[in-house]
Amino acid sequence: MIKSILIRTSLCFCIFFQLASCDNQEDKKPNQIELVGENLYSAFSPGKPRDWGSIELAQQTLGMHGIIEVSKYVNKPQTAEQKKKTDELYNNLIKAIKKNGWLNRDNALKDGYLYEPNIDKTHYHNYHYVFDGEDLDPNKPEVLMYYQTSDGEYLLAGAMFLMMYPFEHGEQIGGNETVWHFHHYEMGHCVSFDFEKWGIKDQTTIQQFEKNVEKGDCKDGFIFERSPEMLHVWTIDHPEGRFATAMEVEEKWLYTGVNQIVE
Repeated sequence: MIKSILIRTSLCFCIFFQLASCDNQEDKKPNQIELVGENLYSAFSPGKPRDWGSIELAQQTLGMHGIIEVSKYVNKPQTAEQKKKTDELYNNLIKAIKKNGWLNRDNALKDGYLYEPNIDKTHYHNYHYVFDGEDLDPNKPEVLMYYQTSDGEYLLAGAMFLMMYPFEHGEQIGGNETVWHFHHYEMGHCVSFDFEKWGIKDQTTIQQFEKNVEKGDCKDGFIFERSPEMLHVWTIDHPEGRFATAMEVEEKWLYTGVNQIVE
C-alpha cells in the first residue's frame, strides 16, 4: 500500500538554522507584525478555506503547525504578466534541476545541499544560498526537498525559496498563485548559529545579519518569534498546485512531474 510521507512543518525554521538550541523565552511576547501595503494574513490548515485578515486574526486561529500564509492578491485574479513570470520561474527551475543533475540526490549533496537527518530528513538547505541575499533565483534555490520512498529511494519533490530575515516579504511574482508562508511561534526561540560549519565566511554578510536580527538574551544565537517567509515549488504533480503550502506528500505523487523525465 502506498503510504503518506509527512513533514513536521512546525520544525521547519529550526531546521533552516541547523538548530543547536531552541529554548523558549517565556517572558517574550509574539511580534505584532505591521501590515505592509495590502498584505493580508491567514492561518493555514490543510483542506480548510482561508480566513484572510490581520496578523492578529491569523495568530488567534493558528493550527497545530503554526503556519501563516501571506498575500496581497486575495480575491484578485492572476494577470497575464504574473502568469508569464510564474511560468518562467518554474520552467527555469526545472532547467536548473536537469542541468545540475539534482534528480540524483548525490549531485545535490556535492553542490552544498546538506542532509541533516537528526533534524530533518526532507529539507536539504544550501546555506551559501540562504545568506547570499538573492531571492527567487531558479539556479540557486535555498532548499531542495527529497522524500524517501518505501523502497529506500530518494526522489526530488521540489524546491523551496527562503527569505533571509523574518520580517521580509517574499515577492509574489505570480500574484495569487504564489502565496508565501511562515511559521509563527507562541514564544521566542533562542536559535544557535554556526556560520563556520556552514562555510559562511563573508564578515560583511555575518555582521549585517547580526545587525538586523534581535539577539536579546540568547547567548549563542538569535531570538526568533517567526520564521522567514518561504515558498514551496513542487516539481511533482501536487494536487494543490505547484506552489502549495501543504507539505503532506503521498508516495505515488513522487513518480510524477519532473521525476517522469528520462535522462
